[in-house]
Amino acid sequence: MRLSYITIPLFVLAIALLGNTFTVPGLVWFDSLVLPAYTPPSWVFGFAWSIIYILATIGAILLWKSTPRDPLWQHLGLLLVFNGFLNIFWTELFFYHHLILQSLIEMVALNLITLIIILLGWKRSRTASLLFVPYFLWVSFATYLTYGILMLN
Repeated sequence: MRLSYITIPLFVLAIALLGNTFTVPGLVWFDSLVLPAYTPPSWVFGFAWSIIYILATIGAILLWKSTPRDPLWQHLGLLLVFNGFLNIFWTELFFYHHLILQSLIEMVALNLITLIIILLGWKRSRTASLLFVPYFLWVSFATYLTYGILMLN
C-alpha cells in the first residue's frame, strides 16, 4: 500500500477536525446572525463538507499518483497543503473570532488557490481536477453567503 493512501486521508481528516474545533464554539453566534434567504438548512453544511472532503481526498491521491516528481508536482503539493490551512483559517476567522469581513477576504484567496489547483492539476489528471470542482463551487457559494451575512449584520 502506498503511503499516500494513508497520509493524504489523515491530512484531510486533520483539516476537518481542526476546522470543527473552531466551528462548534461559534454555532451559537452563527444562529444569532441575520442570514440571507438563500442560506441552506444547517444539515446541508455537514453533508456537503463530508462529500467534498471525500472527493478532495480522492483527487489529491490521484494528483499525487499521476504527477511526476517535478516542479509542477511540488507546486501542486504546496498548494494543496496551503489550501488546507486556508480552509482551517477561514473557520477560525468566521466562527471563532466572528470576523466576517476578514473571513470573506480570506475566502477569496481560498477560491483562487482552489481554482489554481484545478487548472494546474488538469495537466496531470483531469479526473483529479474534476473532483475538486464541487469544492470550488461550494466555497464560491459560501463566499457569496458570507458576503450576504456581512451585508445583513
